[in-house]
Amino acid sequence: MKYRICIISSARTENVPTMMSHFPNSTWYVPVAQVAAYEDAGAGKVIGVKGPLPLKAKQTNTAIDRSFSSGKYDYVVTADDDIKGCVLKSTKKRIPVLEAVLKMMKLLDKSPYYLAGPYGGTNTLWSPPGERHYGSITGALQIHKCPATARFDSDIHGLGDVDFSIQHHVRYGGVLLCGEYCLDFNIKGNKGGWNSLRTASRVEHAVNALQSKWSEIGCKFDLDESKPSGIKFRVPWKRIAENS
Repeated sequence: MKYRICIISSARTENVPTMMSHFPNSTWYVPVAQVAAYEDAGAGKVIGVKGPLPLKAKQTNTAIDRSFSSGKYDYVVTADDDIKGCVLKSTKKRIPVLEAVLKMMKLLDKSPYYLAGPYGGTNTLWSPPGERHYGSITGALQIHKCPATARFDSDIHGLGDVDFSIQHHVRYGGVLLCGEYCLDFNIKGNKGGWNSLRTASRVEHAVNALQSKWSEIGCKFDLDESKPSGIKFRVPWKRIAENS
């Protein structure tokens, strides 16, 4: 299996050393004005993406499109820039992130699905046992199988990974959520990226866009400032997968 590791980042050059230790042969997709800063920080190969911020959807789509269109890769891994490590549910021990990615990739290769990823968090009590074929795949780390055609919606910020996961349920009948692998990443106090660009109007726009797209299949999205994303939602993952 041939694969490419793509790091999606913005205004977080301080995270480069840790991410390069996880993925030394990665390609970074950053806003075009930040290319030099990331190169100076040691990010290796850096691709600049043009457009107004926030750019995560376009950065991710560019990484997927460029990789698949090259004809060189069977898989593309897209990752946020703030991953700390990975914990195994079965042993509670840490393993290298790249090792976890390759194991999940093999599972995805044997499945009928086109998107896989770990449980988003290190609470092993909450992660589902084994592999589950429905649910949201955290945008912090996703494995995309060629030739999947789902892409991130540039109108939706903050919950783009939820929208993207719904697309995979509708188009491909589900995803591969690998509960054995629990991803440790920064959730709070992380400067840069979406945290520096979030506004009430952008969050409200995302809610309206999500509700417009998915209410007919039983999804519900509302504003809720108590949530990290500013949005509370209910998605009948299993039912959508079964009906697709």
